[in-house]
Amino acid sequence: MLVLTPIYDAAIFQPLTHSPSSFSHAYLGAYRHALTVGFILMMIVGVSSKVVPTLSGVDLRRANSLWPTFVLLNLGNLLRIGAEIATDYTPRSYAVMGVSGFIELTGLALWGFEIVRNIRFGQHLIRHPEPPVSVPAAGDWVPGPQTRIGEILESYPDTLPLFLRRGFTPLANPALRRTVARIVTVEQVCRRESVDLNSFLEELRSCVETIKRP
Repeated sequence: MLVLTPIYDAAIFQPLTHSPSSFSHAYLGAYRHALTVGFILMMIVGVSSKVVPTLSGVDLRRANSLWPTFVLLNLGNLLRIGAEIATDYTPRSYAVMGVSGFIELTGLALWGFEIVRNIRFGQHLIRHPEPPVSVPAAGDWVPGPQTRIGEILESYPDTLPLFLRRGFTPLANPALRRTVARIVTVEQVCRRESVDLNSFLEELRSCVETIKRP
């Protein structure tokens, strides 16, 4: 929209309105709204919808969908942009701008409710930890790429120094071990910390086998 501003001003705005000014403040305002709501706010909503549940110990596969928020924010943004540009030609468009604000506010309210719900779940999990995951401490069980970090640490707490030494320093926080570690797999943390999965699994399995020995 910013690139098209001179074209809009010269080819559409001034010929249709016969304004003495060759610059449309309404179009510039619409561009700013498109940038703040259509990009910046959507980035905040998108990132928080993954980061907050993860840090709260909520499995993303079980988290509530934010599709209603996505649809409402984009619908309200589209109405606001179109109506604001249309105010150059008719004052009736101001009413549509007001409606768009309520639509966007509803989307943000749904997002805020979900964020608070996830945070409260994380606080509850810290105060009232779930029972430890039952993982056999002997036999043929060995950790694999999809094994959750919490399962390993609860059955073999002595593996924690290995995780910390390989760069998984957030696990030093007991709260994160009771929340995030319950849903994050070995493969995910290796990818996040740029650690070679195969070499880490080999070292982890060796550590587990050492702990198993009487």
